[in-house]
Amino acid sequence: MARAALIDVHLAAGLLGLVLGLPAMRRPMRSDRWLWIRRAYFGTLVVLTITVIIALVLDWPTLDAATRATFSALCALAAFVCVRAVLALRIAELGLVDRARSLVNHQYFTYVALWEGALIVTMITSGLPTWAVVMVAVALPFAGAPLIAAYQRRLSATAPR
Repeated sequence: MARAALIDVHLAAGLLGLVLGLPAMRRPMRSDRWLWIRRAYFGTLVVLTITVIIALVLDWPTLDAATRATFSALCALAAFVCVRAVLALRIAELGLVDRARSLVNHQYFTYVALWEGALIVTMITSGLPTWAVVMVAVALPFAGAPLIAAYQRRLSATAPR
């Protein structure tokens, strides 16, 4: 029962993060009216990280060595995602408009990590072959890269002077 609630909280945080991730990438402003969205997005990442760590601790005795290693690596990745989210949030909180590209880089990393998690878990639980899961995991960051690069060019072209 507690494990099911933990998974529900994890899922809800992930879905909310997917919704808030794009608006969190907006250009930072000196008086940032989007700061509450950025903070809420950061909160979803923290909840995701905490719930995955708790799930790992709860399941640890029943896991084989490979699964332990995999989930330990996922916990480390989740912690790194939170570090990148903190860096993005600091840029926004300080109103560092000249650091808009850095904010987008950090937010893009965190947002792709969310999509990776959502798609990979969905693909694995639906029984798709491992090669398909690996292809999506590798292709996803590259698929979004041109969109982010175009957005960053637009940020640079319209940067406040």
